[in-house]
Amino acid sequence: MAKRAVIEILNKYISLLKTEGIPVEKAFLYSSYLSNTATDDSDIDLILITETLPCIMKEDKKLT
Repeated sequence: MAKRAVIEILNKYISLLKTEGIPVEKAFLYSSYLSNTATDDSDIDLILITETLPCIMKEDKKLT
């Protein structure tokens, strides 16, 4: 998959997260797509930074 297509998919994913109440402050693409060494078998590696966790995440944290 071309890097441009990956970025378009990630932008749609980030938009979906925002509609679900998860604001994304920053997103970082890394690994093979960043270094232009991706193959047909490569996955998409992404780090998302958010200041706000959804309620489900807060509830899970109480269990630890």
